[in-house]
Amino acid sequence: MNKLNIFKTLAFILAVFTANAQNYSGDAFRFSQLNNPAGTARMRAIGGNYSAIGADVSNISGNPAGLGLYTRSEFSVSAGLNKLETSTNYINTQTTVSKSNFALNNLAIVFGGNSGNGKTIYKNGWNSGNFGISYNRNSNLFNNFAFGGLNKKSSLADSYVEQVNRNANNSGSFLDSKEQFNADIRVAQSPEALYYQMYLIDPSANGGTPYKRFDHPSPTSAQQDGNFNSEGKTSQWTFGYGANYKDKLYLGVSGGIASLNYDFANTQTDQFLGGKYIKEFTTNQLLTVQGRGVNISGGLIFRPNNLVRIGATFHSPTWFSISESYDQNISAIVNPNNPAGIPSNLQSASVAPYDFDYELRSPLRASVGAAVFIGKKGFITADAEYVGYNKMRLSATTLSPKDNSAFSHDNDRYINQDYKNVVNLKVGAELRAGNVNFRGGVAYLADPNKKTSPQYDGIDRANLVYSGGIGYKSNSFYLDLTGAYLAYKSAFTPYSLNNPADYASAKIDNKNTNLSISFGTYF
Repeated sequence: MNKLNIFKTLAFILAVFTANAQNYSGDAFRFSQLNNPAGTARMRAIGGNYSAIGADVSNISGNPAGLGLYTRSEFSVSAGLNKLETSTNYINTQTTVSKSNFALNNLAIVFGGNSGNGKTIYKNGWNSGNFGISYNRNSNLFNNFAFGGLNKKSSLADSYVEQVNRNANNSGSFLDSKEQFNADIRVAQSPEALYYQMYLIDPSANGGTPYKRFDHPSPTSAQQDGNFNSEGKTSQWTFGYGANYKDKLYLGVSGGIASLNYDFANTQTDQFLGGKYIKEFTTNQLLTVQGRGVNISGGLIFRPNNLVRIGATFHSPTWFSISESYDQNISAIVNPNNPAGIPSNLQSASVAPYDFDYELRSPLRASVGAAVFIGKKGFITADAEYVGYNKMRLSATTLSPKDNSAFSHDNDRYINQDYKNVVNLKVGAELRAGNVNFRGGVAYLADPNKKTSPQYDGIDRANLVYSGGIGYKSNSFYLDLTGAYLAYKSAFTPYSLNNPADYASAKIDNKNTNLSISFGTYF
């Protein structure tokens, strides 16, 4: 399941204590997505069409062949303001929140050293090429949504009842043991022990399974309110080189050093209406993820005449090494008159922090595109981009060979059942009026979720990104402004139960507006 654009459920995170049983396919997808459009404000404005357009610093991480079109050196910096508004419907209750952030989108320098008087110098048809270095923010992982509603069928605690009942060894004496709960510091070794110690689940009369909710069968209703908040990004330093053959053929290669930073805080409060024992409880989940990776790219641009350019590029998977740390804690408000004698000053408790390292191979990407130039008045360009989401792969070499094999096999199965390969389409144009440029673009991002997946929820996640901008360019500098808008749907399931009729999902309408600015100078 994908989280960020596609939130389904965090329930699997609560089971992180059995590492090789985890479903990390959602993490693989989330960390493999790229913001679109990306790069400079100019490239964002034309829909991210980098295949056949050269002489833009976005080529360093896009199509490095475009570096071959440079005849002088350039320095550029781009920044952007992102605003996200989410409207969530959970059990017929609507909740709307918004969030903004400011980010450095791109920082780049190109050394166009093999030139004289603005003209390329050739040797045997080739020039010595141009070298570029760039920092690029590939994706923005910030998000915020809230949900709330009156649930008359279940509580988050019910998911732990089902979880604890899957193991017949989870007796009350076992969950009370020192191996499972340290009463001095209020730390449990499993979510089951945590919920047991907080009086949210209760064993049967003989002290063993099956468990039930402590206050079952009453209350029958719980007012549920939650908030999900995340920060982070994937970014990359790229080193690229592009060469020029007789102003007809341009070839380029690049290597990238990628980084990943992601944090989320997920909070949910269940308030029991008329609860005899626990009036309400709040669960807090915290996840911190950091990663580093490498990749390579190559591309070409062919210019048969001054009217047409044809481009193609290949981006290898990024091979990430990732470390994550997970924490969960619970606090509760007790009914002081409860018949079970639960202490009214019941202290909060937490699960021992869980740290896990694993490796991710993101999908490969390949693009082809063409541009038609109308003299010096502008151009129209289009790209088709293949993304192999079905070929994402996960491993955990810190586990034993047997456990790593099981971890990889299980997650490969999840990826194969949940995701498919897609082709994204992009169209853009630029019109030049003297020193002023007007730009516009549309990007269609196909839905990578398989409709045959057991977890398919009926939401079409294909997206359209609309963008437009204006720029000013002189012989010594340029300044570009761009706006982009994206609306899409997603879903979030706070927890799941054996009977689908007993739990609910939040349907989320997302509206993302991005404003970006680029400044560049030639030297």
